[in-house]
Amino acid sequence: ANFGEYAFMDIKNPDYVKYAEACGAKGWQVRNAAEFNDAFAEALHWDVNEDEKPNTIEGLIDYINDIVETNSTPEYADDRIAQLDAYVKNGGNFEDFYRAQQQQISYDNIDTEDESNQKTIVREYMRLQGFNDE
Repeated sequence: ANFGEYAFMDIKNPDYVKYAEACGAKGWQVRNAAEFNDAFAEALHWDVNEDEKPNTIEGLIDYINDIVETNSTPEYADDRIAQLDAYVKNGGNFEDFYRAQQQQISYDNIDTEDESNQKTIVREYMRLQGFNDE
């Protein structure tokens, strides 16, 4: 054999599908963007309609961006949390927001029949009188 040549062997790329399966994983062989998209959707267990299926890599990227954007919209348990999120995202300080929220509390809307609210009221009154929880 000459320099740069291999003697007595024919080196070829391995069968990566079989290699993946030998390692306990699912393997795909794709020849074009549509097959890649199908394999990608199968790997992520996505159920993609034929009319929504992207045919190019750019289409797949757009499809994934749409899914991320749709599923990344937060659902807040309370409107104040949504306000806090928007305030902080726009550079606001949490402590300033918290102080403003406390000033907006309406004492007329506190349910004094609720035992936890009763304890909170007494605890806050005692704190204002100079006592602490210790």
